[in-house]
Amino acid sequence: MSITSDSNTVERKKLAAAILELHELYISTGEEKIPMTISLPDMAAMADLSKEATERVTGDFIKEKLISVEKSAITILDLKKLKKIGS
Repeated sequence: MSITSDSNTVERKKLAAAILELHELYISTGEEKIPMTISLPDMAAMADLSKEATERVTGDFIKEKLISVEKSAITILDLKKLKKIGS
């Protein structure tokens, strides 16, 4: 049985919201077909999280098949679940 701490829940919400914000930015500029690319430090800053927390939660999201990451390109695999976490 795993217990999600309050801080982890907040971190998940912040990172999901940042990824969704980046997604909306790509859509608004007509670049939704282009992979969303962002560095880990920039994503951490965007989510207002430490680099370590961003890396940990990103790993969780990958394991949960919410996103995939190749190099610095993020692909959203489950937009509905990501929106639920980020709202």
